[in-house]
Amino acid sequence: MANAVGVILAAGPSLRMKTDTPKPLHRVCGRPLLEYALDAAVESELSAAAVVIPAGAEAMVALVGERARVVAAGDTVAASITLALAALPEAGHLLVIPADLPQLRAHHLKSLLDCHIAQAANATLLVAGGVPTGVYALRREVTLSLDSPAALDAVIASAATCNVADEPLIDVDTRADLARAEKALRREVIARLMDEGVTFIDPESTFVDAGVRIGRDTVVYPWTFIEGETVIGSHCRIGPHVHLVNCVLDDDIAVEASVLRDSRLAKEVRVGPFAHLRPGSEVGARTKIGDYVELKNAQVGEGVSIAHLAYVGDATVGDRVNIGAGVITCNYDGIRKNRTTIGDDAFIGSNSVLIAPVTIGSGAYVAAHSSITEEVPADALGIARSRQENKPDWARRRRESKQKG
Repeated sequence: MANAVGVILAAGPSLRMKTDTPKPLHRVCGRPLLEYALDAAVESELSAAAVVIPAGAEAMVALVGERARVVAAGDTVAASITLALAALPEAGHLLVIPADLPQLRAHHLKSLLDCHIAQAANATLLVAGGVPTGVYALRREVTLSLDSPAALDAVIASAATCNVADEPLIDVDTRADLARAEKALRREVIARLMDEGVTFIDPESTFVDAGVRIGRDTVVYPWTFIEGETVIGSHCRIGPHVHLVNCVLDDDIAVEASVLRDSRLAKEVRVGPFAHLRPGSEVGARTKIGDYVELKNAQVGEGVSIAHLAYVGDATVGDRVNIGAGVITCNYDGIRKNRTTIGDDAFIGSNSVLIAPVTIGSGAYVAAHSSITEEVPADALGIARSRQENKPDWARRRRESKQKG
């Protein structure tokens, strides 16, 4: 399509959506609407493309990046197209592409242009499933005459048509349209993944973004949300009730009823149920992150057991460490975040508090219910608690005094 350029119209006011966010930035399957139009334009191999945006839409500028030129909208659609053409190299044909058709693909644009050229039409309208889409192909000579809204209306009114799809493309104009598009694209994403060897127990109750990749023989259970650019390996078990956002999971991993964000898991890790991995968490192979465990910006080694009821934040944990129930790394002193370092093969007893910055040496033990403020050297036992004292008959005397009273 070297003899064609594209103009993506992304400056509409979105009145029916009742939103403070420009409509092209609303998301479908985890991606802004504008992203789908950009992908279609770039992948159709147009010689160049421009995106027409409203004033002050800096987020759109950042999204477009180097993929297309960015042009401020004119007072009318015709004026906007003229301004965009001035920023593009000369070409024999122009494709006008709305930014609110998330099902639009490069093959639609290629078919439209082929049809347009074959018909030798001044303008050709893309029709999908009997429904006009708002995507047009125009001859360059026609674009030079678009000096008013009336001129554009006249061209559109006389346009030929080209049917390129069996099903209508959803035009997102309302929140209800947005929901319909989300469901349709999610169905496409899951169907593609199933074709690639992924099992979904119930596709209708599973939510997967367009940018997600999953390896073969992985099973995804219901009420699981997989978002962003998450990558999951092969032979994993994900769900039920799991929420993954921008995570990378290796092979043979099981995650149940847990939330993971911006985290990385090596092979054969087990997570959950009811665990929370916050951004910056990295977990080594064959490690167990159990129920009610929270990690935050923590690098955890291989073969580690954090089986239940622990908080490990801003910490480096070596290999084969055991962290008992109720252990907390106190990482915040009210001013700054401090790190805890735990060496290989260390044992942290239940209900201990590690007050950062602090280091537990390799092979060291921390006695249960200790508050550790200083380094525990390698192979040492750290104890920081008062001695137990038993008072004989104290409970009996207390009961008797209450009875007399």
